[in-house]
Amino acid sequence: MRAQRHLTAAAAVLLALGTGAGSAVVGVVTAPPAYAAERSVPCRSVATVDDAGVKSVDLSYPDPYDEMRIADAQRAVGRTPGSGVTVAVLDSGIWPGVAAHVLRPSFKPSQTPGKYYHGTTVAGLIAGKATGGAPGGIAPGATLIDLPVSTAPQTGDEEPAVSRPSVEAALHYLNATRSKYSHLVVNLSVEFDTGSPVLRREIRRLVRSGAIVVAAAGNRTESEETTSPTPSAGPADARDQVFPAAYPGVVAVGATLTEGMSGDVSQYVVPNSATDVAAPPVGAHSYTLTGRPCIVDEPTTSWSTAEVSGVLALLASAYPKASAGEIVDRLLRTASGREDVPGRYTGAGVVQAYDAVTRPLDDGRTAAPAPVARANLGRPERDVLRGTRHAALWWGLVGGGALVLGLVLRPLLSRRRR
Repeated sequence: MRAQRHLTAAAAVLLALGTGAGSAVVGVVTAPPAYAAERSVPCRSVATVDDAGVKSVDLSYPDPYDEMRIADAQRAVGRTPGSGVTVAVLDSGIWPGVAAHVLRPSFKPSQTPGKYYHGTTVAGLIAGKATGGAPGGIAPGATLIDLPVSTAPQTGDEEPAVSRPSVEAALHYLNATRSKYSHLVVNLSVEFDTGSPVLRREIRRLVRSGAIVVAAAGNRTESEETTSPTPSAGPADARDQVFPAAYPGVVAVGATLTEGMSGDVSQYVVPNSATDVAAPPVGAHSYTLTGRPCIVDEPTTSWSTAEVSGVLALLASAYPKASAGEIVDRLLRTASGREDVPGRYTGAGVVQAYDAVTRPLDDGRTAAPAPVARANLGRPERDVLRGTRHAALWWGLVGGGALVLGLVLRPLLSRRRR
């Protein structure tokens, strides 16, 4: 099972960049984000409750939210971004106080909630509070539903397991309580090698109910990672190998490198022709397990999925009367690429949040509305004399005009002859 992968090799390279080491894959611009503290920590630094001994490092990455114009989109919304929208976070749990509105239902997964940073970082990207001069999440007004679906890791370096039955149980809970939420976004920053009839059924029910389901398009395993720009292992197309992203109606999210970086994201993300859209996560601000501010330093689809869920929540709050399909349509049609020529890593392109909020629906890129169906009144009988009558009318007009002209001119011509 490939769930919530760390990409250890990638993180090591990126961390080296933050401390001034040479770059083999990714280059970083010198200017840090305007909000970045001089000293910070990568979000993965605190994987357990005890953060003693964690050393701060300089993480001066470019700001991926500038590339997606998140701040402009938030201002354009004209209300608290994300308000009126609920985002379900199926992950390792959310640390208290990270977001302003968090629901912790009585739902109990089949596994013990894990004490791991992943779910807290996901929640911070979606709807985290602003703190210490740093911006909050993309949709800070959204209400989060905390649905832990992972086990506790045995050591600080071990990732928790995420079982498909736990995810299925959480999705079933959401279907059972669906009527409580007007706009519902379901964030699945997880992936499985295989699907199941139950997983398909629960996701189909959510999509049909008007919920938006967002899932990771897939990361490479550590054994597939390579320092070569062209991966020597892994699938040519993981379309049918990453679930639940492979299911119809799911928004499958890929990851990209933030502008200002060099390298090839294909070293970390699997090619997947089911990818709908992508987002750059490296440099985004979030929180560690214990609620400490941190910077994302891994180009994984888990973080990109959280970013896209945040943008969808922002759009739903901007257009509260829009359907789920209309909201997703805005996201895809305003991305940086072409929806009709999707890429295996980026789909329709990188999310452009400001354009998604502000671009008119009739800008030429949106499909024309379907014609209004007319009542069937029966097929009219054919008029076989229509052409004959039309010709007779014109000849009558011409002939009548000539006759009138002749009558007017006849007296004049008679006097002239005399």
